Amino acid sequence: MLLPRRFRAGAARRAEVGCRALIALPLIVALACALSAACSAGAAGDPREGQIIVDPDNPAAFARYHETGEPTTVFLAGPGDPEDFLYRGSREANGTRIGDQDEIIDRLIAAGANTLFMETYRVPPGDGNETHHPFVDRARLELGLNEDVMQQWQSWLARLDAAEIATVLCLYDDATTPFGGAGRIIGETERQYVRAMVSRFKGMKNLIWCIAEEYSEANSTSNVVDLAAVVRTEDERAHPIAVHQVDGLSFDFATTAGIDQFLVQRNVHGDREAIHADMATAQATMMAGARRYNVALTESGGHYDALAPDREATRRFSWAAAMAGTYVMVLDMNVIDTPAAILEDHGRMVNFFERTAFAQLVSRDDLALGDTRYVLARPGVGYILYSESVGSAGLGARDLPAARYDVQWYDPQSGVTEVTAGVSVAGGDRVFSRPDGIGSEAVLYLADQSGLATAPLAPCAVAVACGACF
Repeated sequence: MLLPRRFRAGAARRAEVGCRALIALPLIVALACALSAACSAGAAGDPREGQIIVDPDNPAAFARYHETGEPTTVFLAGPGDPEDFLYRGSREANGTRIGDQDEIIDRLIAAGANTLFMETYRVPPGDGNETHHPFVDRARLELGLNEDVMQQWQSWLARLDAAEIATVLCLYDDATTPFGGAGRIIGETERQYVRAMVSRFKGMKNLIWCIAEEYSEANSTSNVVDLAAVVRTEDERAHPIAVHQVDGLSFDFATTAGIDQFLVQRNVHGDREAIHADMATAQATMMAGARRYNVALTESGGHYDALAPDREATRRFSWAAAMAGTYVMVLDMNVIDTPAAILEDHGRMVNFFERTAFAQLVSRDDLALGDTRYVLARPGVGYILYSESVGSAGLGARDLPAARYDVQWYDPQSGVTEVTAGVSVAGGDRVFSRPDGIGSEAVLYLADQSGLATAPLAPCAVAVACGACF
């Protein structure tokens, strides 16, 4: 059951009001938030109905824009590949391709997974070859983009867009740009290239701009900031802007307004406990800062490459990352060779999380009780409890507030859901028995319907000051 959006309206104002009794200097906190450029949730724009945007109530999450003013939850789970999507297949004389792109799109649509990660420029030292570029002539960049190629790209991305599959579109692959190395001055030809890309694709609803993969291999931080500014200026639709980094958990653009998503690379060699702990750390680091941005796992060496075709291990690794409070994109899951069941498991993740208050919850494994392994929680909003093996101990949480809860059991392997609405639960430590129709790998979502919480996690200094509230 979807948490009513009344909890989202007027979030920043209510977060401030609700915390006044708990902070010593509310006026100073509010003033600091009002004056700080880092408090901005992003530039004002004119999104399309149903477009993915930065959630105006909670910039740590993405949402779908609706003209009614009530954005709805977005959860992203699916492939972080094929990065060479735009260049797969044999190359024709005009630069277009005869490849498997449409089959990839068909398989994603059938599975319900909703991400695809790709790059527009992959020439060596990037991961592609000398033909992996969209220009008329790579030796004469001033001639601009190849219109035949761009029209073909547009046809593929339009299909993805219609299916509500989020395209993470990177301008540059790791280690490469056509315009010079890190520290270069962003000149007019490069600006024209970025403007042309943005102009071509900004009409999409399901688009996330990515400045570069492993950006530091070919770009300085100032290059990234300058390029993001060009995208933001050209794109009046206000699509999210992301940056991908080399292995690490600290975002180099944590204080940069207008960069909305941290695409995390973390190589943990198939260790799902490690990826859960690391992604929880990345999320907590964001929460402790002065500015909210989205955190998504995009590359993890040892995720699909080490675990596939083991469906169970792949699914559990993805759930371990999601239960840290982050989106999940899977490196090396190239779709065309991926078993349908593995893709469908990620589609089921989307189905589950988009029916919860996921974006308002934080990692609280310390509250786990019974067979519960991971916990996302916010008292007054709800709890998500997950375990790979639920036995007689059931799933439960410590210090559960007394309230009426909609109780939803979910089977990540089959998608079977059992919901009981309006269950009155006494406060304290509580454990719930798994229903017979739910497998041993199970998720329990407790949605608080008492209305105790009236705001999501708020941006800026108010949220930092209110850390003790939840």
